[in-house]
Amino acid sequence: MHAVTASDEITPQSPTFNISEQEVLQQFENQLDPCRPESGVMPATVVACGEVSAVLTLKALPDRVCKRMSGFETESQVHSYIALVKRYCQTLESIGVDVVPTRFASVKAPVGGFTVYLTQPALPGTELGNDILKNGTDEALFFVVAGFLENAEKIFSFNHTNPDNILIAADSQISNWHVTKDTIRLLDVATPCIRKGTTDLFDSTIIGKAMPLPVRFIFNRLGMMQRYFDSYFCPREIILDHLANYIKEGRPDRIKITLDFIHSWIEENGHHLKLQRKITIKEIKSFYQKDVVLLEAFLQCRRLDRFIRTGVMKKTYNYILPGKISRF
Repeated sequence: MHAVTASDEITPQSPTFNISEQEVLQQFENQLDPCRPESGVMPATVVACGEVSAVLTLKALPDRVCKRMSGFETESQVHSYIALVKRYCQTLESIGVDVVPTRFASVKAPVGGFTVYLTQPALPGTELGNDILKNGTDEALFFVVAGFLENAEKIFSFNHTNPDNILIAADSQISNWHVTKDTIRLLDVATPCIRKGTTDLFDSTIIGKAMPLPVRFIFNRLGMMQRYFDSYFCPREIILDHLANYIKEGRPDRIKITLDFIHSWIEENGHHLKLQRKITIKEIKSFYQKDVVLLEAFLQCRRLDRFIRTGVMKKTYNYILPGKISRF
């Protein structure tokens, strides 16, 4: 791996050099302060933050969006992770689930270990599912929802019929889909939801490292990480998650018409998405409330952990956390 130091910085306008994506990301990582990603000689714009990842844009890579994944201790872990994400994407594509093309760059982290960047083309915001939820017509929204359900049907059909006992899943939130006039494509593949029987092939300790030790102990003790992944393999849970996300996106008013559409679609087309009973608005709100409480508690614990590490222990904290989040 070639490391580029901050002193080697090359501006993208320079005609003299051809700096690779790998080198740009290594250079960015070398100078990054995760507590202040917008600062430094290569400031980033934070587009979004997940529980263990951050989506960034860089001026040096104007046509790419970069998802930063931390927590890798060895090159072997990195290679296994990248190979698994590639396998996950290939499996999805093989059953007709389109995935936004994704490239990978593994860079050395200054604090030790490695960081993996998953990069994708920068796409128009108006073509993302959550923008259509907020601003699109009912017809446009139903196109997105139908695409999500069609892909879910393909996934659960594969899970029920493939002879190798391989199971896959996908994050159902509406912001994870890129929409064109003809199709929708899955954006978020950074957490590869793929199992052999009941065994997750993704090393969940990578996620666990983002948690403060006491929280990690509680999560492991109560089996919460396992339950988190289990929810992706349950048709009812992914539909609840999809609709509950409308609250966070500020459009709870569109839940009712979408829920009616989903029930009708499943009745006609959803052989592998059959529900024992219809989903209710009350159930969606309850699902969201529980999710919010857990995510907010997790975030506050991480903020406290960051304060202790950086403010008290004077160490580096290697995760980018979101600012104030409006969850209602």
